[in-house]
Parts: sequence; C-alpha cells; structure tokens
Amino acid sequence: MTGKLSLETADNIPFVKYGGLKFLEAAHIKDVLAFLRWAENLRDRVSGFRAIQLLSGAGPATAARLLDRLAESDQPMEALLDFQPPKGCAEDWPAFADTLRVVRGSATGWPAEFDLVCRWYAPHLERLYENAKTREADLVQLAQIASTYPNRERFLTELTLDPLASPLLALRTCKRPVARSMSSQRSVTSSEALRPWR
Repeated sequence: MTGKLSLETADNIPFVKYGGLKFLEAAHIKDVLAFLRWAENLRDRVSGFRAIQLLSGAGPATAARLLDRLAESDQPMEALLDFQPPKGCAEDWPAFADTLRVVRGSATGWPAEFDLVCRWYAPHLERLYENAKTREADLVQLAQIASTYPNRERFLTELTLDPLASPLLALRTCKRPVARSMSSQRSVTSSEALRPWR
C-alpha cells in the first residue's frame, strides 16, 4: 500500500516514508545480520552459508564443506580456525576467521562487535554491490539501532521475533527529499509497517 501511496504522492505532496521489514530484507543488511547470527550460533547453517559466501572465491561447495566440519566437531570454533580454505579465498580468510572469533568471544563488547563486523564487511560490500555508498549509510543506521540493545543476542532476538517493534521504524527513513517548492507545507508520513487497529 505504501508503494502505491509513494508513487501517487511523489510529485504532488512532500512525504517521508519510514521502513521496517523492507529495510531488513535488503541484501547488505541480511549479509551483516547473517554474520552476527552465525557468530551467535556456529551451528546455524542458513546464516553460516550466507556469511561464508561473502568471501571472494567461497561458493556453495566451500560453505557446505565448512558447515559440515563444524557440525561434526565438539569445538566448532577450533574447527573453523583449522579449516583450510580454497586458494580463491585464502587471502581474505584470516580476517574473516579472526573477526568471527573476536565477535563470537564477545571480546570487544556490544555494539563494538557490530562495528567490527561492518569494518570487515566494507571491502566485500564494495565488491558485491554497485551502490555501496548508499548501502553503507544503511549500515550506519543499523548500527544506531544496534546500539540501543544491551547485547548481540537481544538485538538479533528482537529483530527476529518482532522487527516492527524495534527502533527500526523510528530511525529508518527513505532518502526522498521533500520538494523545496512545498517546504512551507506539512509532509505526509507513511509507514512500511501496517499495524492492526486496537
């Protein structure tokens, strides 16, 4: 509904759109959340499968091989650190494994863990997506949201169980400027999340 409203009002009425679920569905947001979820639980195959393939040269076969090794091990972090990656991702592997180890060990604390993941992810973001600068701004907004939670587990749990109740709706705005010619008028606010009437 807000997509149709956005199209109809784009030329005539200034508006601000706040996003919820669509923001969380963006590929780069999913990438960072997958890395964080995998750090939380190394046996999470879905998140691990996505996180591993962020590395250049690591495809589905490499991801599956590593995840199988972690599933068989009593010490999955040790198995990950001992893993011999293929030559295609060998150069990026040490930073990947070290970032995962530090985040998983909670050595830096929250939300510094989030920042560490974003620093590791930055060169991959530029390699994977054309509009990296816009996507970086989204990650800055996600970092602001992450900083409102006491720890990684709570952040991931809240986004999974009730993403519409998170601070996401208050912080995430679209980048559509309000028309200058209508600056004296009030703008319409719409929300990606439609809540039932109570």
